[in-house]
Amino acid sequence: SGPMVPFTQNKGQWPAQVLYRANIPGGVLFVERNALTYVLKAGGDLHHHGLPGEHPADPLRMHAYRVTFEGSSEGTGEGRFTQNHYENFFIGNDPAKWGTGCAVHGEVWVKDPYPGVDLRLDGRNGLKYDLIVAPGVDPDVIRMRYEGQDRLALKDGALHVQLSTGEVVEEAPVSWYRF
Repeated sequence: SGPMVPFTQNKGQWPAQVLYRANIPGGVLFVERNALTYVLKAGGDLHHHGLPGEHPADPLRMHAYRVTFEGSSEGTGEGRFTQNHYENFFIGNDPAKWGTGCAVHGEVWVKDPYPGVDLRLDGRNGLKYDLIVAPGVDPDVIRMRYEGQDRLALKDGALHVQLSTGEVVEEAPVSWYRF
């Protein structure tokens, strides 16, 4: 079976700053050259089963927030754990905006958003991301700016991102050295 969170390559079907799109629980994640944009949804008719009128209407709500890597340059994308299938996107009437033969990956890297730093996003067992810092590089160059959320809070080292559609929790960062 494939990755829990597959990453689809952008071949012109999305804006140029997007490298990959991933379907995540409750929405989508756009992996950009210097940012991550999450679009999450809640409510809507698809959440109800049974007869019409059986449940009160819960209107569809969508909320986007963005994590920008401040002071970074535009990194390049590299897909790994490539799947055996691909996806096509025929959006609108302009073939220049279609994406055909888009590769699907279990893991993607944004290479060198900061010199000596790579961003790795792994979707094989859920969604996890790592910032890989080369030896001798100061990790203090990494600055992440959150925009669009209702509230941010730190609780026991975890970052809680409050949205109109619910809450996203980023676990406390872990660092390790490879010898």
